[in-house]
Amino acid sequence: MKPCIRCGEPGPSTYCPDCQPTDTRPRDKNHTHWNPHRWAKLSRRLRKMQPWCTTCGSTDRLSVDHIIPAALRPDLAYETTNLQVLCLTCNGRKDGATRGGTPGKAQSSPLVKAQRALHTTRRSR
Repeated sequence: MKPCIRCGEPGPSTYCPDCQPTDTRPRDKNHTHWNPHRWAKLSRRLRKMQPWCTTCGSTDRLSVDHIIPAALRPDLAYETTNLQVLCLTCNGRKDGATRGGTPGKAQSSPLVKAQRALHTTRRSR
């Protein structure tokens, strides 16, 4: 038992049953952040298959990154060809570059360029 963060009454979790917030937002099951179990399972599998950073080769603090952001292409959120294993340093450098920061090594990797090209080619009708 711990105190509710709203009223202070003891409860089984962060909120007591009376103060428990209701979440009414619509959920898209294919969005990575809205299906954390699926993402965690895929991320573990990819980091086990490739236990080093695609950019620098580090084996410390690995994460899985979307080459083309899931916000831009949610249909590629779980496609392994759109995912790469990066250490947190390279992932942060890449995120900074895509958000207007200084481009780093992660963005100039030949593998990343090839994978990005794979998903940005136009499909014929």
